[in-house]
Parts: sequence; structure tokens; C-alpha cells
Amino acid sequence: MNGSGDTAVPARPGRRVVDRSASRPSPGGHQSAPPASTGRIRLLPDALINRIAAGEVIERPASVVKELVENALDAGAGRIDVALGSRELWSIAVSDDGEGMSPDDLALAFQRHATSKITDLTDFERLATLGFRGEALPSIAAVSRIRAVSARHGAAEGAEVRLDGGRLDRIAPCAARPGTTIEVTDLFVHTPARKKFLKSASTELSHICSVLQQHALARPDVGFTARHEGRAVIEYPPAATPTERLAQVYGRDLVDERLIAVHLRRDHVEVTGWCSEPDLARATRRGQEWFVNGRPVRHPLFLRAVDQAYATRLMTGRHPVAVVFVRVPPSEVDVNVHPAKREVRFARPDDVSRALAEALGEAVSRSEIGRARATPVVPAASTGDDTVRESRPVYAGVTPDERRHAGMTALPVGPTIRFLGQFDRTYLLAEVDGELRIIDQHAAHERVLYERMLADYTAARRESQPLLVPETCEYPPDQACAIAERLDLLRDVGVEIEPFGAESFVIRAVPASLVQADWRALVWAMVDALIADDAMESPEPPHRLLATLACHAAVKAHQRLEAEAMSALLRDVVATPRNATCPHGRPVALTWTLYDLERAFGRRG
Repeated sequence: MNGSGDTAVPARPGRRVVDRSASRPSPGGHQSAPPASTGRIRLLPDALINRIAAGEVIERPASVVKELVENALDAGAGRIDVALGSRELWSIAVSDDGEGMSPDDLALAFQRHATSKITDLTDFERLATLGFRGEALPSIAAVSRIRAVSARHGAAEGAEVRLDGGRLDRIAPCAARPGTTIEVTDLFVHTPARKKFLKSASTELSHICSVLQQHALARPDVGFTARHEGRAVIEYPPAATPTERLAQVYGRDLVDERLIAVHLRRDHVEVTGWCSEPDLARATRRGQEWFVNGRPVRHPLFLRAVDQAYATRLMTGRHPVAVVFVRVPPSEVDVNVHPAKREVRFARPDDVSRALAEALGEAVSRSEIGRARATPVVPAASTGDDTVRESRPVYAGVTPDERRHAGMTALPVGPTIRFLGQFDRTYLLAEVDGELRIIDQHAAHERVLYERMLADYTAARRESQPLLVPETCEYPPDQACAIAERLDLLRDVGVEIEPFGAESFVIRAVPASLVQADWRALVWAMVDALIADDAMESPEPPHRLLATLACHAAVKAHQRLEAEAMSALLRDVVATPRNATCPHGRPVALTWTLYDLERAFGRRG
């Protein structure tokens, strides 16, 4: 045994011996410098480590806004103002009236893992702040240039620091304005590869608005404003109630008429918020916001719970609007899962999932019961408002009920086509070239309308019909930014729409086949189609947009059609190209040959 207590081990043939004594801590507790490496593994320099860490936290301009807003909220801010610029490189300034920082704290705040939120491991059991990792400010500083000014309330003077690429360039006293202002300029100037993957200014602005909306929903007591190139995009004064803040974000009409209150408490889980009635659904989950203990997060069990609650109530691929807050004891949730704190892990996920599904399901069922009591029952023989008539082409004729009393004779619609009837007010039955066809009336009409709209778009024909009374629609800021970016494309498909304030638009004309549509919901759905998967470059022609228009204009399942309308629809779909599926890929018709039927009935082997 040598003096250090180690026993020398002779090397065996083919065995590698590693001497770890050089890396052991010295008696004073400091680790000695590693020897010069002669292999392929080496320690990275601090500047490169910071850039790598920044890549995990700062993905786009919205990431910067998120981290700075969370710091402001943790500092007790009652008002947060955001100023944005996007001419060449993004610039972001976030000002708050929170408690501010002393000069020493301000300089230290940009060191990695420097934080005022936690001091030891036990703090994770009672974590109540949005931030805690001490990575946000150094990560932002590593990829940009920063000027930060802060002062504590009552202080005689404040402090100013400037950093470039994470390097401290200046620290000096300044005037004492209570609170903190952090100005980020030339974002990603030191990481041009990340800048290359940014989307258009409109899409990035939409993501920023989405971040601000999330925090505004979680903190209705705080005022939020945001300006882009001097133009106001968000103005949320402090709200007296969560419902008032919800109306500021989504619009009063949506909150009063289409959203349902959610509330449930089961053991240690409390669920509150709002969800939409089943008839208000979107093509994406962009309308769903989830919060755990006031923190905007995402988790697969939220998606499973909402799908379970709306099962059988929505078509596949459609999603309700939901703003849901889950509150559990801090010890029951782990927020230290993702570098950007977007994900959490629950100690008892099954309890949370059951509470969510039950809360949402009860709210939707309660809404359906209320609507059933408010809606009069129409006798089956009535041919009132549920009869669907189209303006193009104009259909007229006897109704299905009248035709039943006339002996249910088949209506010939062509030399090789015979219309046989309708089943469940959803499926058309016809004989086509000696085969039995069962046709989904919605899918068939959707394909017919899509092909017409595609032909009109390709030929640059705009067949719009002015609305008798222009309709004003209000949208959340993230949606408003996306709509403003695509006004020309919407006009190209016949939707004459123009801005009317920061978050409102006026619809003046629409395609003739869509005059009776719910235009607020339809424009929302069209924008969803355009920005799906962050695809900024819309294809030519815009297939998703045209498919959305066709879907909203087409007749629906369980809607009564006049007999001649059904036969005319059958003629149209048979004459339409690519009529095997609707524009979204669902089959239009199922076919049985005479041979198939005879085998099914045992007439053939």
C-alpha cells in the first residue's frame, strides 16, 4: 500500500489501467486541473457549453419572451410591457414594475445557475415560482446582445449591465426606476444556424402572442401589453375575474355563447376552467391551453382526457377549445423535467387523468342537457328549418316524407344511374352501372364543392357575394396575427376581409355557397389549415384552405335534403373527378356488386 492508501495493481496483458488520482479533490476541497488530454474526449470551453445550453432553452423569439415574462411574474409584477422588432434580427424588450434587483444581484443574474428561487433540494417540494433553474438569462445572453436596467423600490439609484454573447461588457449605476427592463437585440447573432430556421415575422409574432395569452390567462390580476414595430397587438388591463380575462383573450361572444364552465375537486386534484360545446371544434389543438399550478404546460394525459370526454361527440381529427387549470400539491408534481419547463411529471397521473376526464365530461353533458331542454322537438313529418337547400345549384321538389307516401318510387337520374333513397338522413343509396352504392352525402358534397372551388381558384375567378350586413369578428392575438399575414390569400378564395382594430376583422363578402356559414368559426378554421405544421409557404393552389371551405359549405350528416337535391348531388358526384374520397381522404362511397350480394345471401358459393 502506498502513502495515499492506494494499492498498485499490475497491468495485465490487454487490460487498460486508468489512473484517477489526478482528478481527485485536493485536501482543500478543490478539484485539481485535469492533465492534458491525449485522447478524443475533452472538456468543452465555457462559451461553447453556454451556447449548447442556450439551444435547449431558447428556440425562437417566443422562448425569450416566455423566460423574461416568467421572471417578471416571479418578481411580483403587476404590469408587463413587451416591445418587439423584427426588421433584420429580432429585438425584444420586456419591462415590469416588480421588486427589481440590486446592482450586485443584477450582475450575478446572468451567471449560469444563479437564482433566487431555490436554495436546496427541499425547495422542490414547495416550489411556487415559474422559474428556478437559473438558466434563462445566461442562455439568452449567450445568443444575443443584452442591456438590462433594474432598481429596487425605494433605492437611491439603479444599475445597468450590458452583455454581448454572454460576456459582460459594462456595469454602471443609472436612474432609479423601480422594476426591471431587459432589452434583447440581435437575437441569434452568435448562432446563425438557429436564425436560419426561424419562420416569417408573422408566424414568430403569433407564437409570441400565444405565450403572452397563456400567462395572461394564468394571471388575470396582471396587466399585459405588447407592441410590434410600434403597433399594439395585445392590450390586457388587469381583470377582476378569470372570466373577464378569458373574454379579453377570446372575445366576449365566444365566452358568453360557446364556452362551458368546468369545475371539479377530487381528493388532492382540483380542475377548473372552460371547454367548448361540441359544435365548436377546430382542426388542431391550438385552442387548448393547460395549466398546472398556474404554469402553462403540456402532458399526454391532458390530450387523452379531453379526447375521452368528447368521444362520440366530435368527428375524428376535430378538437374542442379548452382552457383548463389543474391544481395539485407542489409535492405531487415534478416540474424539473424539461429545460424550458414545458413538461411536468405527476406522482399520481391516473388520479389527474380521471379527474380531468370526469370534469370535462360532466361539463359537456350539462351543456347538452341544457340545450335539449331549450330546443323544441319538431315532429318527424315537419319539413321546416332542418331542410337543407343550396344556392348553387337551386334544388326544388318533393321532400323525402312526401315521396314515401307516393310509393317510394326510384328517381332516374341518368341512363346508368338510379337513385334509390336515403338512409339515416346521411347516406344516399343508388344503383350505378349495375352496382349498389352507399354514398356519404357530406363527403360527396365536400368533394364536389372542393373541385368547383379549385377550378375557380385556378382560373382566378372570384365568385363572392357581399354580405347584407358586414360581420365583425374578434380573434385572439395569435390568430389575429396569422389572419393579417394571409389577407390576400383569403381574398383569392372569395373571402373579402379587412382589419378593424388590433384583434378584429370585418368580413364583407364570402363565396356564394357559404353565405349562411358561421364566419367567425370558419375564418378561424381556415387559418388553422394555413398554419398547420408551421407551414408558412402555402402551396399553390392552397389545398388545405379550399378543403376547409368545402367542408364548412357541404351538407352535414343527419340533415334532411329534398329529393331532387339528393338526386342532383348524386349526378354531380358521379361527374366529379377524383370522387373516390373527400378532400380530407375519407371514402365517398361503398360499393357492392351483384356478385357480392349473391354470395352474402348464399346464392353463390
